[in-house]
Amino acid sequence: MKKSKTRKRRGPRDETRKSLLVILAVVFVFLAGMLNSSRQLETRLAAYIDKAADLRERLEAEQTRTEEIDALKEYMKTDSFVEEAAREKLGLVKSGEIVFREEASREE
Repeated sequence: MKKSKTRKRRGPRDETRKSLLVILAVVFVFLAGMLNSSRQLETRLAAYIDKAADLRERLEAEQTRTEEIDALKEYMKTDSFVEEAAREKLGLVKSGEIVFREEASREE
C-alpha cells in the first residue's frame, strides 16, 4: 500500500524568490531611511543658509558702524570739534566776539 503524498515540496526556485523578496524589503527600508535623513539634512541646510545670510548682514552693519565711530574719533581730535563743544556745552566765545542773547519774554 502506497501513501500518496499531497505535500508540495519547495524547490530551489521558491527559496530564491523568498530570499530576493527579503533582500528587496531590506533595501527599501534602507532607502526610506536615507530619504528621510536627506530631507532632514536639506531642512537643516536651509536653516543654516538663512542664518549665515543674517550674520553677513549683521557683520556688514557692524562694519559700517565701526567706520562711523572711527570717523567720529578722528573728528573729535580736531580743533573744530573742540571749539564747537566749548561753544555749545560751556558757552565760551572767542575774544573780540560779540554775543547777543535773547531774553525770555515775561507774560503777565
